[in-house]
Amino acid sequence: MSLSRASFTEVLYRVEQQRRALVSDALLPRDLNLTQWIALNALAKAGASTMTELALACAMDRTSLTRTIDSLVARGLVDRSTPPRDRRTVLVEASPAGRRLADDVMAQLGALEDQWLEIFDPATLDRLVDDLERLLARLSPPARRTALGK
Repeated sequence: MSLSRASFTEVLYRVEQQRRALVSDALLPRDLNLTQWIALNALAKAGASTMTELALACAMDRTSLTRTIDSLVARGLVDRSTPPRDRRTVLVEASPAGRRLADDVMAQLGALEDQWLEIFDPATLDRLVDDLERLLARLSPPARRTALGK
């Protein structure tokens, strides 16, 4: 039996909602919420970023992201700076403590993801990831597609 387009959307939504709930549960002992984790992880991977770059990488609006970054700065997990040549720009980056926390959380979440995805053989998983990346590129607005190189 093949899925209809409506049930594909429903299944994809339900998978993502369940994944978010499980990730959120895993983040609780580290006093992180999902939004904080997404921002911290993006900074740990990318290094110093402007708020605009980070908002794009996290798919968040800048207002919400600013509040999230403020909370991470207050905890010493993110450093905020202003380049001397452009005082209008704000750069944010994971602090050493933030990078250590991100590494620890990534290891924990990687182990969880391995458990979730063990139902797929490697070839099927590779194909699924490739297909979902193609779908994401198609769903992205045209300007974003160009930025993604699609």
